Amino acid sequence: MVVGAAGAHHTHRTLLPGPPAAGTDRLEGMRRGFPFVVLFGGLDGDPEELGLPRHNLMVTDGDCDAFFDGTGGRTSGLFLSFSCAKDPTWTARHPGRSTGEVLAYVHPELFAPFRGSGPRHRDPACLALKADLTAELLGQLHRHLPRTRGRVAHHELGTPLTTEHFTRWPGGSLYGLAKDVAAFGDGHRPGLADRLRPRTGIRGLYLSGQDCLAGGFLGAVTGGLLAAHEALDRPGRARLWTGLLKHAVRPPAPRPSPPPGT
Repeated sequence: MVVGAAGAHHTHRTLLPGPPAAGTDRLEGMRRGFPFVVLFGGLDGDPEELGLPRHNLMVTDGDCDAFFDGTGGRTSGLFLSFSCAKDPTWTARHPGRSTGEVLAYVHPELFAPFRGSGPRHRDPACLALKADLTAELLGQLHRHLPRTRGRVAHHELGTPLTTEHFTRWPGGSLYGLAKDVAAFGDGHRPGLADRLRPRTGIRGLYLSGQDCLAGGFLGAVTGGLLAAHEALDRPGRARLWTGLLKHAVRPPAPRPSPPPGT
């Protein structure tokens, strides 16, 4: 039994031997998701002092359809997340410090000229593009969260090149296949995502992760549950869902944090 949790592309295009036979290519007609840049930041100040929200903050910058159609700007919107603000023990463990990420989709061709270069051997034009995007994202961070202005002590920009180098996702599309009309249907006809169920049609091979349902963390977790359901026998399925429901009704008590210095 094999569970492919590295995405549909790796499972069907690199794990299976030889090219797919005519009419059996499950990825035919499905588009890769857009890559993104993500700015990682370390800030001076507690989350409350800086006004960092506990919820994720999604910001659109106008016509999102124009971006995905290729007629808009080079980035689309923002996704801001501050895990330090969500952790009730953070300030006690790291007083006067905060961390956060700012994510923005970019067009695949933006970093295409620099593909193949190593992380520490980027073209000067690539470094200039990174610096330009960094300044743009920092400006947006300060605009939406003004108390962060002048408080960013460290920052580093991850690009689609970084994603492709470490994960081998084609084009740096870390969210996998596009979750668009072609995948899920237009309300009149089913989408192509019906081909990517956890049960692949090849005995003993199952697809897990975000490509068999939805993108992101929740999609990946749910895809894993669905793959486990398909791979297990009836008693195993009963144990799986019984255990899940037990944790949902009465989650385990959190473990106390160890004393400082231990």
